[in-house]
Amino acid sequence: MKSVYTHSRSGFLGRLETCCRCPQGGRVADSRAHLYRDDNDDSEVPDPEEAEKEVRELVYRDLFFWSILTNRIEMSKVLMSHMQTRICAALIASKVLKSYQKFASDNESKDVLWSHSDQFIEYANESLKCCYNYDEEIACEIAIRRINLFGGVTCLQVEIFN
Repeated sequence: MKSVYTHSRSGFLGRLETCCRCPQGGRVADSRAHLYRDDNDDSEVPDPEEAEKEVRELVYRDLFFWSILTNRIEMSKVLMSHMQTRICAALIASKVLKSYQKFASDNESKDVLWSHSDQFIEYANESLKCCYNYDEEIACEIAIRRINLFGGVTCLQVEIFN
């Protein structure tokens, strides 16, 4: 798994960092020239709508991580419903909550964490089952595709360590 938060200046995050440090202090949508400036002369300028979707997904991912790590389960469920990669997000949430069980001080806290973890696993399973009933090929692709938003992992990799 690659680092989710990278410090490299290449790729989209590097362009976003360049934009955020521009002297105008404008929003992402206002400073497209700075956002898409790249060291490679042969690169294409990405579609602004696609860039906006990618930024939105990054924000949802960060808020989702924050809500899970601070044990705001209901908020994380709402944030997850807005994400494109819900299945992987649910599996990661389940893994984090199961890891929290080791640090729980009493059995009641462990049971609550286990219950929340099972809810996320059940959500991921039901979502994948619905995808499979709709189209088997797409469901298989969802399970094995790399999700760069979460460091290039696949849903299967997250599930194995869950």
